[in-house]
Amino acid sequence: MKSILVLVNSFFPSGVAISSRMMNFCRLFRDAGYRVHVITAHSQGNEEVGISYELEGITYEVVSKKPVRSLDTFIGTPGFLKRVRCYLDENHQDYVFMTSSVEFFRRLSRIVSNRNIKCFVEQCEWLDLSNYKFGKLDLRYINAE
Repeated sequence: MKSILVLVNSFFPSGVAISSRMMNFCRLFRDAGYRVHVITAHSQGNEEVGISYELEGITYEVVSKKPVRSLDTFIGTPGFLKRVRCYLDENHQDYVFMTSSVEFFRRLSRIVSNRNIKCFVEQCEWLDLSNYKFGKLDLRYINAE
């Protein structure tokens, strides 16, 4: 059975709009015959860090129980990249599917490409300069370019 790692730098399996989209993608992958594992930055449930949970045949783990800080939107959730690296070192994956988290995209794509894993990105938002508080000086805008 082929496996796919889904990376969500937000809430999973519920909490915000991206949670619902990613859960539906996971169901689609599962129904297509893939083993699906999700690494999520946050959860609104009672999940503990470092434990694998299962929901509808989809396994997932939470990286942080700390409240989301404004700084996380610029630099990402601490420990997320480290956990992805460890998971990929310990588990063979055929594909990686990730959200378009601007703060992590370049580093995540490097981690994945160094392991010769095919990567797909979910891009839903239409972003332009007016979306960024500091305009062209906003770190998220600079990273998105």
